[in-house]
Amino acid sequence: MSDQASPVVLAALRDVLEKQMAANDPPETGATLDRLRQSGVDEDTAWRLLSAVLLQEMSIIVREGRTFDREGYVEALRRLPDLVDR
Repeated sequence: MSDQASPVVLAALRDVLEKQMAANDPPETGATLDRLRQSGVDEDTAWRLLSAVLLQEMSIIVREGRTFDREGYVEALRRLPDLVDR
């Protein structure tokens, strides 16, 4: 995800991620944040990586007109940080 991403978009993505974590749905969202932080990824980068995965899933939903792919989303979270070029 570009460092030039809109602050409004970043705030909206973070809001969704925080709601996922509060609801523990999917539990992998919070677990991924914890895992990234424990592996030495700084806080801002960890949130950016999570946001990139969420944005990718949302883009596919809009582009293909399909529903949320929970399995695909969780798999992408599991592949962080290698999935996204930092």
